[in-house]
Amino acid sequence: MMFDSIYIPSLYVIKGIIILDNDGNRLLSK
Repeated sequence: MMFDSIYIPSLYVIKGIIILDNDGNRLLSK
């Protein structure tokens, strides 16, 4: 289950990047 503890946070990071990307450069340039 070690991969799960690494993979699950990765999904949140990827989703966060997608959300930032969809929201525009305003949050990216924070």
